[in-house]
Amino acid sequence: MNKLPKFDLKTPSAILTAVACLGLLALMLVVAMDVVLRISGVYFIFGVTDYISLAQILLIACAIPAAFLEGRHLVVEIGTYNLSPANKARLEAVWLLLGAPVLAMLAQLVLQEGIYMDGRGRTMGIMGWSMNAYHVPVAIGMLLSALGCLYAAFRKLT
Repeated sequence: MNKLPKFDLKTPSAILTAVACLGLLALMLVVAMDVVLRISGVYFIFGVTDYISLAQILLIACAIPAAFLEGRHLVVEIGTYNLSPANKARLEAVWLLLGAPVLAMLAQLVLQEGIYMDGRGRTMGIMGWSMNAYHVPVAIGMLLSALGCLYAAFRKLT
């Protein structure tokens, strides 16, 4: 009989996975509650798209870095089929090292855009929330992904 893997919140990837699971649970609950309440004609959740957007950002911002930390990212072996495992690992490390600064620069651009738009008084969504309510979590997720890339590259090179 297969045993379930032990799950403890002592590692960064486990914490990120737990937060991603909470984001997924929140996403499902908000959608299910909104559908049930609308169909029953009792009530509707005002700003449901805003809540769904934030839950999706939380889910993605935590799940992708957790995948990098655990080494669970996708590997396409079309061009690397005949390479040795060591050379494949080195090649993956090169791409991870190239991806980390790109993600960090994109995070900076997203954060700057959010600050700029917030300074101009722009709001987003039905609830009229600040642009930074969306831009800051996306930037944090990108920075966590960049750190995950660096960690995964380090593991591949050692």
